[in-house]
Amino acid sequence: MAETETTISVYEQIGGEAAILITVETFYQRVLGDPLLQPIFEGFDMAMLKRQQVDFFSQALGGPNIYRGPDMKTAYAEMAIEQRHFDCMAHHLVATLQFLGVAPEHIDTVVQTVGPLVAEIVNTDIAVQTEITSTTPSTKKKRKEQRMGQNGSHKNGGTATMEAPSDMMDLEGKIAAIDRAQAVIEFNLDGTIITANDNFLQTLGYTLPEIQGQHHRMFAEPGYASSPDYANFWVKLNRGEFEAGVYKRIGKGGKEVWIQASYNPIFDDQGQPYKVVKFAMDITAQQNQSADYESKIGAISKAQAVIEFNLDGTIITANDNFLQTLGYTLPEIQGKHHRMFAEPTYAASPEYAAFWEKLNRGEFDAGRYKRIGKGGKEIWIQASYNPIMDASGKPSKVVKFATDITESKNRSAELESKMNALNAAQAVIEFELNGSIISANENFLVTLGYSLPEIQGKHHRMFAESAYAASPEYADFWGKLKKGESDAGVYKRIGKGGKEVWIQASYNPVFNADGVAYKVVKYATDITEFKKLNEEYEARNAAVGNGNAVIDFSPEGIILDANENFLKTLGYTLDEIKGKHHRCSRNQPMRRVPSMRLFGQNSTGVSLILANISG
Repeated sequence: MAETETTISVYEQIGGEAAILITVETFYQRVLGDPLLQPIFEGFDMAMLKRQQVDFFSQALGGPNIYRGPDMKTAYAEMAIEQRHFDCMAHHLVATLQFLGVAPEHIDTVVQTVGPLVAEIVNTDIAVQTEITSTTPSTKKKRKEQRMGQNGSHKNGGTATMEAPSDMMDLEGKIAAIDRAQAVIEFNLDGTIITANDNFLQTLGYTLPEIQGQHHRMFAEPGYASSPDYANFWVKLNRGEFEAGVYKRIGKGGKEVWIQASYNPIFDDQGQPYKVVKFAMDITAQQNQSADYESKIGAISKAQAVIEFNLDGTIITANDNFLQTLGYTLPEIQGKHHRMFAEPTYAASPEYAAFWEKLNRGEFDAGRYKRIGKGGKEIWIQASYNPIMDASGKPSKVVKFATDITESKNRSAELESKMNALNAAQAVIEFELNGSIISANENFLVTLGYSLPEIQGKHHRMFAESAYAASPEYADFWGKLKKGESDAGVYKRIGKGGKEVWIQASYNPVFNADGVAYKVVKYATDITEFKKLNEEYEARNAAVGNGNAVIDFSPEGIILDANENFLKTLGYTLDEIKGKHHRCSRNQPMRRVPSMRLFGQNSTGVSLILANISG
């Protein structure tokens, strides 16, 4: 089965029956141009031989045609074939296939098919060859009549043995078919254009009168047309050597055209080349698409780390970005398995085996992966593993494109640690920009007395006093957050069951990649106990102030404040004493107050309370 598939691939590779016709024509041009072989074929119906050879090559290379001519021994019985003749024809066959660009391994397949026929074809020795070379035209004609029927057919018959006119018509029909399918142009050996078919003219955008008599270089880029390579190209064709490949040509108006073409020297009856026929196909669209793909792949390779694997996971190659990321040279990894980049426990796990099984099925895999570089360096990558399909749609290898995100991953890990610490210490809640609750941490829920399902999806106003929630100030508060402005302070909030909660909090808009706020995160600390204690202190101070004369000094003795009782007792206004030293008043020493006593030290300095101010 494998042998059949290889043969078929040869037939398809060289272009099917159209290429077989060119192969046979080129082969016999070489054979008939060889002084050693030319006498053997004198008097034979070459059209019939070529037809039979087309069928033989088609069958040998896996094509649809079936050779039904006489067996090799019968076919060559009337010809004096020596080993050297067979070897020479085999040489021309190999040379012909090489000219057509057939891969060496496929040429070997053809040789293996033809080689065993030597025992049937070689049928004489050097003495007979001498007789053949000295045969007169009349004896050649006699031998021809013995070999051929009256109508020119082979006397041994065979379904593939046809009359010469019929064979010629068939061959001409097939050449016409090639002419319809391909762009064809003919040149003299000096490169001047003889003629071209419509396909060629349409491909290059010219009319025949515009190119006839002109040189082939009109289709070449100026730099190439004046190069030694171009000169050698025509020297090779003048030697009768075949040329084939992909060529860039210039059409009318400077249009770039890419063609898949073969330049085929045509030989005269003396075996000398006298013109060149070129068969071409326009592959501009495919070439442009390939160039586009190559440009994209090149751009990807410049920006990303790229590595290729066989389906068994062994490394084929890797680009510089990959090697620098992992810290290796190519020889250090080539031919080794992908598991060298994986942690040992993962590389030995069922998950890792399933990963490669998935790729072997042609399935894509992408994500963030932890990999181990040279020296055990830990690397994080954002990567995709992409199975590459062959012509039959089966995976043939895997290409991985990766970006090194190690630094980003480390920053994220650090940030995550900080957020976890913050989350453990503070009450955190997240809101949509419209105020609806997204989520809240345990600290927040304990502080307000709710469970998450009780608040999720509800509005922040559930925590605010009704009057405030309905006020313009509250609307402005959310309007400010929507604009991306933060808000911080001390807030009174209402917990479950109407419980009053005081918090020291900040409301922080969170921005997307475009710099637009899309949610709000609030960090808060419960200060309810401190607030209550502070209110108690304020109440006590107010009570003291109502019954006594009170004045506040800085530690340096500068008057900061005084209550109404003090001012009335001393006869001053606040403006008259504020900022002055306690020893002075109205440029005179302050009157001594017998009942003055020190109450205590406050946050700014010293407070004095004058007791018994009424008497």
